[in-house]
Amino acid sequence: MMLGAMLHTLHDWFDELGARDRRALQVGALVLVPLALLMLDWTIREQLAERRIAVAASADLADRANRVIGARIAAGEDLTFDATSTLSQRVFRSLERAGLQGSLVASPSSTPATEQVELALRDASFDTLVSMLGTLARNDGVTVTSANIVRTGPGRVDAALVLRAP
Repeated sequence: MMLGAMLHTLHDWFDELGARDRRALQVGALVLVPLALLMLDWTIREQLAERRIAVAASADLADRANRVIGARIAAGEDLTFDATSTLSQRVFRSLERAGLQGSLVASPSSTPATEQVELALRDASFDTLVSMLGTLARNDGVTVTSANIVRTGPGRVDAALVLRAP
């Protein structure tokens, strides 16, 4: 209702203007609207260009990281886990046996004082993950103390887990 009253007031004000003033306002509107659209287009194109640069830089960084990691693995280095924690080793070996190491986003990191391991998986098979956790529980007494699991597709999940040794 308030907008209608404001538009009515604006319409009355425009009607009270002389022909010359009305024409000046119309010409001004015809010039300003395309300029505003041009500025909007320019801003969007600039933001898009910045995002393209960021994506290209990220892709280059990922490519370089893959080359370095590949070379280190080829040289026989073990980059998979913190070797000071036997729990980390057991968890990583279980991931390898289950075929989930490709889904590993963050390598198992341990907290030695509590014999706790945190790991994150992306697009992992839910059934395989549950089976692996069951095997760890049966064979090693490892328990899940925290789990954040999000479905990403049919039978696929992203998971953040905290595991604890007995």
